[in-house]
Amino acid sequence: MTASEQREKDIIEATNMYLYKTSKLHDAYSYAYRFTNENVDSIWSLFEFSANVKLLSVLSSGDQLFDMVLNGIKNADTFDCNRIAEYYTLGFKKVAIETLNYYQFLDLFNYEKRSRKKSKMENYVISCAPEEYKNFWQELFYNLKQSGINSSVFDFVRGENIQDVLLNNRCNYLKTNENYTSLQKALRESNITFKYNDIKNIPEGYGKYDFIYISNIMDYFNDIFSEQSELDALSSTLELLQKIYDVNLNKPGEILLTYFPRTFINEILNRNSSAKFSPVKISCTKKVRYPNAVALEKGRVLWKK
Repeated sequence: MTASEQREKDIIEATNMYLYKTSKLHDAYSYAYRFTNENVDSIWSLFEFSANVKLLSVLSSGDQLFDMVLNGIKNADTFDCNRIAEYYTLGFKKVAIETLNYYQFLDLFNYEKRSRKKSKMENYVISCAPEEYKNFWQELFYNLKQSGINSSVFDFVRGENIQDVLLNNRCNYLKTNENYTSLQKALRESNITFKYNDIKNIPEGYGKYDFIYISNIMDYFNDIFSEQSELDALSSTLELLQKIYDVNLNKPGEILLTYFPRTFINEILNRNSSAKFSPVKISCTKKVRYPNAVALEKGRVLWKK
């Protein structure tokens, strides 16, 4: 399928998703995350990236990516199993950061207060987007208009609002006007790519990276291997992480996972005392331990090579 054909398919699927409410979590066409629900600022305050670090990261809301770019990353490959995430995060949110000032961005993304002024601002951002993204949004809105619906980009996102993000200092790039302006400059100097992909395809579909950010994958191991039992799905997920570590991580290199559900995993392992996970080993103590891993606060695991 050509890129043009894929975009046309994406427009049709997104139209149907909106009209018939077909979206399900982790579908190829589901609501994107408006903002992160992670305190990403506290994560990246632990790291300082040099300009030559090559990053692989889940895309999602983009907040993790934007803070990493602000923190020195210049080359990033991103992936997501949700196609809407690309159009929202790279085809709208990133463009909004690049084209709007700090206060305009805060105003536009305060979605609880819609206005004609914000609609004009949204249309302006879309008009500044790369052609493939501009065409997606404009054709999608045209399709919905034929059904009598005046739609917005924000109809295709769910989750945290900007007030929560600001109140909890979740993103460094949104803390101050100065940080936001620095991100604008950093984005102009960065190279960010996207590939629609499931995490299961990373070992075969990607090369080597210095830093791999997998976010909260462990929250969804039952979905990733939905055809398996709970214990087998956990085992398969850990084996997948080991394969990514072996195949895709440079030496030296780091993989970061967040919200690692230690208690839940320990419960599974304790209920199955004979379970053995190899080559990844997890203890049934209070801390999860990988070979060469550093257990960070709040369930984060940094796996070094």
